[in-house]
Amino acid sequence: MQKNGKILLVEGSTDKYAIAMLMREHTEWLRDDPPVDIKDEGGVDKILNQVTFSTYIKSCSTLGIVIDADENINSRWESIKTICRVNFPELPDSFPINGLILCNQQEKRLGVWIMPDNNSRGMMETFLSTLVTDEEGRNLLEYSKEVVANAKSTYSAPFMDLHNDKAVIHSWLAWQDPPGEAFGNAIAKKILDPFSITAINFSGWFCKLFELECSQVVDE
Repeated sequence: MQKNGKILLVEGSTDKYAIAMLMREHTEWLRDDPPVDIKDEGGVDKILNQVTFSTYIKSCSTLGIVIDADENINSRWESIKTICRVNFPELPDSFPINGLILCNQQEKRLGVWIMPDNNSRGMMETFLSTLVTDEEGRNLLEYSKEVVANAKSTYSAPFMDLHNDKAVIHSWLAWQDPPGEAFGNAIAKKILDPFSITAINFSGWFCKLFELECSQVVDE
């Protein structure tokens, strides 16, 4: 268990690093002593596992889950409710647009954010595309969508349709200076805007769940 009992489960290492770098822009976040232990669970199936959830909720005071909606947010929410209902019987039927935060009778805190915005299909990469905020960047993002669509339809690019948003944001990053930055580095270098509306909404949920001050203090 992380020493202060605050744990966030994410699907992969890319998500872990991107969220850590984003939160460094919004709250005090020491590299060697972060206020929240972000754990890469290696995939959605591991997170949506009753044993995984039960183990973590027993060992920590606050458990957060960030998970992709993919094609159907309602289906994703039903899967989350299935594993959480025993410990949190007061879970709402519909997922809250601002993200879920609950405290049960044992004073355990649970938070869930379904990427990209608790309301739409998509994933972490869909969320990250909303961190492109300047006009030139948005125009280039639209062009990257056209290029990706053409690569799929004309040249039979082999990526799965589900991963279209991944292809788009990676294409966009490939055209930046320097090309092809990792998501976390792109946030740190402000290639992706950590203060976009969606980034602020996410960081607000994160800070509220883990009871952190959104001070935007950054410590190297």
